[in-house]
Amino acid sequence: LIKAVERLSGKPFGSLFVISDDPRIASDKAAHDILSGAGANAPVVFVSEASNDKDAANLMLQGGHVALPHEVLKKMNRNLLLDILWAADQASYVVGNGRSGVSQAIAQLLGARFKMDPNFLGLWEDDTTTLECLQETRDIAWLVEP
Repeated sequence: LIKAVERLSGKPFGSLFVISDDPRIASDKAAHDILSGAGANAPVVFVSEASNDKDAANLMLQGGHVALPHEVLKKMNRNLLLDILWAADQASYVVGNGRSGVSQAIAQLLGARFKMDPNFLGLWEDDTTTLECLQETRDIAWLVEP
């Protein structure tokens, strides 16, 4: 979707801000895959609270959020809220998962900031209609669950 946004807007990304609670997203391979998939030369800023704590990262991979101690989860949630607010203040649009409350919150805050319908400011990787309409993603649209 990032390539499509750059093509349609005629502007390359100035930067990419990636929010994920999956500790694997902060790996060099993930950064390479995102940049090569985007075709962007933009710097990537990763946020992955679990990746800062190896014990928490292992717990997350084995059992998800429910496996984390209450204090760790509380800290992650507090940091996530700050990340959402920062992203909505800095971003022009969001490329994310439409089922994600994080992506939806950023889109809603962007809509308020720009005084626009938030649906105009987000592309969702799980939206088959969008994927089928974009030349960059048409071939993979069938992978998304209807």
